[in-house]
Amino acid sequence: MNSNHLLLEEPIRMASILEPSRSSYFPSMTKIVGTLGPKSRSVDVISKCLMAGMSVARFDFTWGDAAFHQETLENLKIAIKKTKKLCAASN
Repeated sequence: MNSNHLLLEEPIRMASILEPSRSSYFPSMTKIVGTLGPKSRSVDVISKCLMAGMSVARFDFTWGDAAFHQETLENLKIAIKKTKKLCAASN
């Protein structure tokens, strides 16, 4: 099987759990990375970022404690469920 075929098949299969905005939905291969921090960690702000196209949430572990980042991650999970947009997490 061609590796390009596998690359395209996975996002389409994962995207099938979402509600497409149009009948001929094909997910973008472009990723928008947003760093979540003190001013961008609320569910409302994260939801707006997801609706604007953010597809990867970056966590900067050089500052803050584990509890702070865990709360931000929980807010990201809530925003993903609220907006029905997939988003990866990275450090």
